[in-house]
Amino acid sequence: MFGTHMDVTSLKQQQEDLRKSREMLDRTNRVAGIGGWEVYPETGAIHWSDETCRIHGVEPGHVPTMEEAIEFYAPEARPVITAAVERGVATGESWDLELPFIKADGERIWVRDVGTVDAEDGKPLRITGAFQDITGRVAQRQAIEEARERISVATEDGGVGIWDLEIDTGKISWDGNASTIHGAQAAETTLCGWLERVHPEDRERTAAAIERASTSTGNMDIEYRVCRSDGRIGHVRASAHYRKIGQTNVKRLIGVCWDVTRERKWPGAGGAARTDARDADPIGDAVITTDTEGHILWLNPVAERMTGWRAEDAHGRPSSEVFDIVSEDTGNPAPDPIRACLSLRETVGLDHNTLLVARDGTEYGIEDSAAPIISADGDVLGAVLVFHDVSEQRRLSREMRYRATHDPLTGLLNRGEFDRRLEELTGQASAMPASTQDDAGIAPPGLVLLYIDLDQFKVVNDSCGHAAGDELRSFGDPEGGRRTGRGGPARRRRIRRSS
Repeated sequence: MFGTHMDVTSLKQQQEDLRKSREMLDRTNRVAGIGGWEVYPETGAIHWSDETCRIHGVEPGHVPTMEEAIEFYAPEARPVITAAVERGVATGESWDLELPFIKADGERIWVRDVGTVDAEDGKPLRITGAFQDITGRVAQRQAIEEARERISVATEDGGVGIWDLEIDTGKISWDGNASTIHGAQAAETTLCGWLERVHPEDRERTAAAIERASTSTGNMDIEYRVCRSDGRIGHVRASAHYRKIGQTNVKRLIGVCWDVTRERKWPGAGGAARTDARDADPIGDAVITTDTEGHILWLNPVAERMTGWRAEDAHGRPSSEVFDIVSEDTGNPAPDPIRACLSLRETVGLDHNTLLVARDGTEYGIEDSAAPIISADGDVLGAVLVFHDVSEQRRLSREMRYRATHDPLTGLLNRGEFDRRLEELTGQASAMPASTQDDAGIAPPGLVLLYIDLDQFKVVNDSCGHAAGDELRSFGDPEGGRRTGRGGPARRRRIRRSS
């Protein structure tokens, strides 16, 4: 018997170290949710690590085909991963993709797939990569994006500006809304530039509020006036909180601001009334506000156009002078709804068929309502009137009523309306007291209805004579003797009391 002996202690140690290294790598991959994979393009063989199998929802050691591996991706992601693999095989290009994925049990997740091509002489020998479940990360990112979008919508639609002041340097940055609210230019990015925009009477107070927020209170809530580039004075409300940002603890005031100029036109007015007036503009309603005496405070652009008064010219005038309304039926002045609502402390509407007469004489058919502005303490602070133009609706309504009762060719009453009026007149005549007498003192014995067909009037002439025909035809003269323009029948009916 012959044999050899070798010292394999070192080999065993290497194998043990390799086993421990693999176990540590597997544990690390499990904790990080990262798996590995290999693809051999020449044979199509695929190898998945245990963690990759777990992410797919299959048993460790599972050996898939390329088609099966692609099928795990969501339908919209399959063309993307297929193109990446094909491009890698053809050109050696690597990829790093985040794609929607469907596990074996149907659960939808997001994965990150990273692939690298190992090639020799331009020929791909092996593709290796990493595979990671990033569902939590994607969900967090989407939540942040949605939150940012909601904030963006809220600030844009609500007219809220955002600003950030770096206290030590005095550098300030603000978004478009904040810049517009202050009437500032993009270059004005310092605290000094900001304070230059503040009204001189409010500047010291505003600077002191910023100083307090930066050193002691940690927050700020202040209202101040600004001098805008177009010369107008605006009222701004600003709120901010003190923060230390980052590892260097940069001291900052992060805040918001919004334009409250309109609210200052109604000192102490309830929020509901202010909201009603702001909401009316976008839908084309006209809005007028007054004080407790019915004197004009403000008109929105629609009200300016319809009344013919600019807000500046109308300010302080009686509401009846600016909001000149009359009855469409009589032309008489209509009751002032603003004074009525101030007196009754409740919402008051206009009578039907009310016309607004503009400053230049233009007339608008309108519908409206006036409501008192009431403070939280129950005090009447003024009134808000909201109205809109219904001239076209009224015109169409009149046209529809006319077409329903008149012949379109002759302009005469149609048969249905004629019969209705005939029945109404007959009823009125029948209801007259029998003792009613004419000028000669003779009571009427009843009613006589004469039916004349002008196209067949020859029968009357032949039967009763031309004198009788002429006398009967004379009854048509007060009606205008109208005929149809095209020779068609024009019939008349007339009620005549016997004498």
